Amino acid sequence: MKIEKLTASDVEFYRVSIYELMQYDFLSTYGTQADSDFIFLRIKKIPEYMKSNRAIIFGAVEESSLLGFLWAYPVDTPFEVVLHVAYIAVKPAARKKGIGSSLLKAIELEAEQRELSHVELIVGTNNNSARKFYENSGYMEKRLYMHKRI
Repeated sequence: MKIEKLTASDVEFYRVSIYELMQYDFLSTYGTQADSDFIFLRIKKIPEYMKSNRAIIFGAVEESSLLGFLWAYPVDTPFEVVLHVAYIAVKPAARKKGIGSSLLKAIELEAEQRELSHVELIVGTNNNSARKFYENSGYMEKRLYMHKRI
């Protein structure tokens, strides 16, 4: 297995796997699957996002199979630019093999190469396994995201 920075043509080649991985991510983060059209539209727009620097995609590839992926993009905050991890997911059968850690290391190296000092992400408060994984990877809680359903 190796971690690769994916190109737009790679994204097209792995489109079905990326769709499945994004569904895993939504389910673990939000407790529900996303609307299929929403995900397919996002995947379709990845090449456009890549051209405008709104998508950095890493994949965990083994024998032409995508085992995991990470999608991040730069965000201007009031104080600095950070890389925000929008999606990170590993296929259930491939978990506990260091793939998630390798994907995080790849985006952290990307941040260093861009001379950025932070990588951020959002994790569901009830997703205890992901929270523990991120904490073990050196991530810590910085803000509390709150919402109210009306």
